[in-house]
Amino acid sequence: MKAIIRYLYTIALLMLLFLISTPSLGQVIYEAPEDKAVVYFVRTVKGGSGILHGHEVFCENGPIGILTWKNFIRYECDPGSQLFGIARRKPTYQQFVDAELSAGKIYLIEVRHQFQGIRMEPVNPNSDLDRLDRIRSIVNSKGSIKAHKMGVKKDYYKKRIPESTIKNGLKWYPAYVEKGDVKQLQPDWFIEPEDLVVERSN
Repeated sequence: MKAIIRYLYTIALLMLLFLISTPSLGQVIYEAPEDKAVVYFVRTVKGGSGILHGHEVFCENGPIGILTWKNFIRYECDPGSQLFGIARRKPTYQQFVDAELSAGKIYLIEVRHQFQGIRMEPVNPNSDLDRLDRIRSIVNSKGSIKAHKMGVKKDYYKKRIPESTIKNGLKWYPAYVEKGDVKQLQPDWFIEPEDLVVERSN
């Protein structure tokens, strides 16, 4: 009888340790502060030759972080107009998003590296269902959550982004505006944390 009790105790302890050590969605996708907007930059699709390269995400005020494949960055900022950019050395590897953000809301931007260059795609949760599914898959992945937590500890490797990257990136912004290649993120394209939950079958 004592052996059975010890066995059950061991099983219960192992299950508890598993639950403690397993990353959960609630630890990375949570409500935005009432006075801030939150943008998740999520890198999804494998493509092109840049799978191993980190992409440097920035705004007008400075660096946001380095985004690697199947990883994501949570960025809190002031509501209102925001300009986001992403770069990788060459002008062909630039992309920009003009955003209008509301306080207390969460927004998504999908980042893809393809043969034609980097793409930043703001997500409309009402129509971009395939894009939303790809993002949902990433933010629920144990490997991605682990990588994200490491990024948080390292402040998303902001110090590795040289000032020249941001300066040169913003220099190209007017040219992208002129050719109509700046994406728009609308204020009503926000999501709720539960929108990214994956239902797991037992």
